Amino acid sequence: DAVDLAAVLDALLHDPETKKMVENLQKADGRKASLEAFSDSLTQKEIVESLKQTLDELKALEYLFQDPARAVLEMHKDGMVPENRLKFYKKNPEQLEEDTRKGLYFSFVSLAVAGGFL
Repeated sequence: DAVDLAAVLDALLHDPETKKMVENLQKADGRKASLEAFSDSLTQKEIVESLKQTLDELKALEYLFQDPARAVLEMHKDGMVPENRLKFYKKNPEQLEEDTRKGLYFSFVSLAVAGGFL
C-alpha cells in the first residue's frame, strides 16, 4: 500500500495537469486558506490514511464500472447519486464514472497538497 501511494505521488509530481492544479490550490486566496485550515485540522497520519482510502476508492472504480448500469444503481443505493441525477446517469453511466473519478482525483491531490506531499 505504501509503495502504491508513493508511486502515485511520484507520478503526480511529474504530471503537468496535476502541477497546474497544485499551483491553483496554493495561489487562490480562498482555497489556500481552506487548504491550510484543512491541513491544520488533520494529523499527518490522518492525511496519509485518507490518501490511502482515496487511492483504494479510485482502484475500486475499475471493478465497480465493469457493469456500468449496476454501478449507477449501487452508487444510488449508497446515497452517492442524487435522485435528481439518477435518470441522467442511468442513460450516461460513463459520465458517472468520469465525474466520480474526477472528484476522487481532486480529493487525492488536495490531501497530498495539505500533507505537503505535492
